[in-house]
Order: sequence, then C-alpha cells, then structure tokens
Amino acid sequence: MPTDDEQNQGDSPQTMARILAILYLLGAVTGALTLVLPHPAGANEAGLWTNVALAASAALALGMGARWMRPWMLQVALVFGTLTITRAIYLSNDAGTFYSLWYVWVGLFAFFAFNRQAALAQLGGIGLAYGWVLSQVPPASSVVRWLMTVGTDNPGDRHPRPLRGRGILPGHARSPKGRGACDSRACAFDDAQ
Repeated sequence: MPTDDEQNQGDSPQTMARILAILYLLGAVTGALTLVLPHPAGANEAGLWTNVALAASAALALGMGARWMRPWMLQVALVFGTLTITRAIYLSNDAGTFYSLWYVWVGLFAFFAFNRQAALAQLGGIGLAYGWVLSQVPPASSVVRWLMTVGTDNPGDRHPRPLRGRGILPGHARSPKGRGACDSRACAFDDAQ
C-alpha cells in the first residue's frame, strides 16, 4: 500500500496552486453575492468587501504565480484561507452564516493536496479558528455548529485520496488489470468495464 507521500507525488504544487486559485475565486464571488443580495443588517459591509478583495487577490496571485509554487507556499495559502473565512464570519456578526461552509473546502483541499500530518495540522487550525470565532459571535447552537463543520473534515479515508487509483481523478487512473498507475489517456475510468 503506498504511503501518503507516494500518493501525492503526481500532484504538482503548480496544479494544486491553480485549484486553490479557483477556490479563492469562488470564495470572492460568493462573498460578493452575499453583499449584493439581502443580508443581515449587523454585518460590517466594508470589512466584508475587503475580504472579497483579499480572496480575489489571493486567487490572482496563486493563478499567476503557480509556476513558482512550492508545497510550503500552499500550506501558507491555505492558512490564509482559514483566516479569511474566520474574518468573514466575524465581520458578518452572524455565526450562522454560510461562510463557515468554506472551512469544509479548506479541509478537503488539505487532505487532497498534503500528506496526512500536514492535513491534520490544517484541520487543527480550522478547529481553533472556528472555535474562536464562534466564541466571539455565538449562535444558539455553537457547539453543534462547530462539530458539524469540523466533523465534516474528519481525516478518515473518505476524502478524495481514495478516489486516486480508480480513474476518477485525472492522472490517477489504474492499469486495466487494476494494479499500479497508468497514463490517464490509456485507461481512465477503467472501473466502468
């Protein structure tokens, strides 16, 4: 059975940076939509618009700088994402906001892009950040909300990593006999046979 590091070798930091850039762009777009559509009156709109600008800037930087990306830079970019999400929840003055769902994407990306230890460190950061913001802007069910969000990012083998080797993720198809890796053009989606 391959180790986490062996499974990760096919995922270049450049590809992961582009994927993360798309996630940041989606965060900026959804953040802007929450501000132009009806939203709670207690939200700090100016602060939330700066979050939109931060997410859009991060998307641009990750997309344009992908060719120079190193794994440690992705870790930093993901921590920045966690902090940006935490700031959005805080500035919305509503812990029930959907912004917390973006933590799930941070966790999924971490388990897809990094080895288990690094992904667990990211999950720990999510848990701490979300716990802090819930203590600052408490909804009626802070503990349940925290468990649901952080529990969704449980580091079990239910994350995208098990999809590798089954031909579901590009570049990770298995051979026609089901053993080892092969070129995705030659044997992608061989599970359908």
